[in-house]
Amino acid sequence: MGSRIILTARDKHMLISHVEDNMYEVQLLSEDEALELFSMHAFGKKSPKEDFMELSREVVDHAGGLPLALEVLGSSFYGQDKGDWKPIIDRMKRIPNKDILGKLRLSFDGLDKDEKELFLDIVFLDIAYLSEDNFDICVKLVRRDGHRDLLVKRLIKKSLLSIDLNNRFVMHNMIREMGENVIREEYSNSRVWLLEEVCDLFKGKLITEKVESLCIPEDYPFEDDLVNYSNIFKRMQSLKTLIAGGRTFSTNCTITYLPSSLRFIDWLGYPSISLPESFEPSQHTMLCLSGSRLVELWPISKVNTLSQILDSWLYTCFCNLS
Repeated sequence: MGSRIILTARDKHMLISHVEDNMYEVQLLSEDEALELFSMHAFGKKSPKEDFMELSREVVDHAGGLPLALEVLGSSFYGQDKGDWKPIIDRMKRIPNKDILGKLRLSFDGLDKDEKELFLDIVFLDIAYLSEDNFDICVKLVRRDGHRDLLVKRLIKKSLLSIDLNNRFVMHNMIREMGENVIREEYSNSRVWLLEEVCDLFKGKLITEKVESLCIPEDYPFEDDLVNYSNIFKRMQSLKTLIAGGRTFSTNCTITYLPSSLRFIDWLGYPSISLPESFEPSQHTMLCLSGSRLVELWPISKVNTLSQILDSWLYTCFCNLS
């Protein structure tokens, strides 16, 4: 029979010129199907509790038959008292029917502070890593912290993060998009990944003290003669995650300072022969420095003073020393 290729898109105009005669528009769920899907996530059964039926129908009506919205909203209502439902439903009524991201945003607003921070950290990782495998590895590393492991489990229960058939962590692209909007609107400069923002950061146009996660894209135009990167890193005392592409810095660049607040460093082609002497992470840290010029973690004198604590904070270090 040969092979069949199925193309999917949110905008049907992207497909018209290619498959105009063979398009299938996925239908929204019927009212009964939507109520059942919502109930499975809100109550763990196919129909709502009797005294929640009217409230459930209100939510389903405003979710517009969208499966993702029904799953996420249902999970966010799980275990809530009736008194907690009404304010959320009132807010939902003010969101236009076609604003799917706005409806998904309600689930984010229902998270506590730690859950919000972790969710946005995971959104950042999903943006930074195009590879699903890399994203999966990073989330699993996050889970090695006992407290954050509990938070990850809560995000899964709230349908903001899921595990696929291959037991890998995945995030729906619309949930990621909602998270991106939240970062831009309310957490500006805390997580930086866009090329123009990275350029502004190293030119001193952004507030470096606010940056918690930084992804330097491969097409960043490194200017070793014009920018003192180590001095800029000194001002990033809240930086926890640093991801850098292989072409980011020239081989002549020497990094003399990295914030000790860092918990995760993925730096393909790290340009220095050792980590900065002042770099002393106080908590568990992961280093991924493949293709680097690294020949020693620290100068010998530094290693002698730190040898007793290395194992307590360093998870793993992937270094290509050849």
